[in-house]
Amino acid sequence: MFVRWSGDLISHKQERVSFIATKNIHATGYFYDGSLDAVPCWDKIKGVMNPLRNMSVAATKSGSFYAGTYGYTRNAGKKKHAGLDLNASPGTPMFAMYSGIVHYLETRCKGTSEDRDYGNEFVIQTVINSDTLYIQYAHLDATTPIAINPETQETYKEGDHVSIGDLICYSGKTGNARGTDVPNKHLHLGVSTDWKKDHRKISWIDPLPYINGTVNVDSIENNHGRVNSIKCD
Repeated sequence: MFVRWSGDLISHKQERVSFIATKNIHATGYFYDGSLDAVPCWDKIKGVMNPLRNMSVAATKSGSFYAGTYGYTRNAGKKKHAGLDLNASPGTPMFAMYSGIVHYLETRCKGTSEDRDYGNEFVIQTVINSDTLYIQYAHLDATTPIAINPETQETYKEGDHVSIGDLICYSGKTGNARGTDVPNKHLHLGVSTDWKKDHRKISWIDPLPYINGTVNVDSIENNHGRVNSIKCD
């Protein structure tokens, strides 16, 4: 069954590739000619693809990598951080970690003082181990936050289907990532068990169990925020 294939056809220009679909499935095939970068690493057993090609935790202005992880990691344990900050310079392509539905989009933020905390967002509703979860990509680009849906050839809209590994959005510096006090621009990755327009009422959970790789928060400063044990199937 054809579910996913990616590869380089530069040395196979005369070959034909065919497949037979035995049922109606959503899938994306990427055929690269050598001029494009590869998609992020995919853990086939776990069923997750990383959102970025290069994965590392972004440090805060103070230089703390720990403060970029989830939980009461800021202001000496007094302030909670609701997600995982991953290094991503503005304009970096970002990919769907799981297949699902586009649940929410915010594209109005322009990187100004009027932006709200998370800035531009792309949220996927998915099912993981029978649980409905919401995967949030935040601080997206001010001019081109959302990518083109390969099924419609238009920018993604709420309700569209996304397949794992699809290019869905671009990183930026909107929301509270816009200022000079945030030297390490990043993707704020959030995971929640529900979704509400009032983000203060969302039930956020730790994103670390849902990425392809591990982060040892106890030694994260010595490891410079590295994400380890990434699988590339």
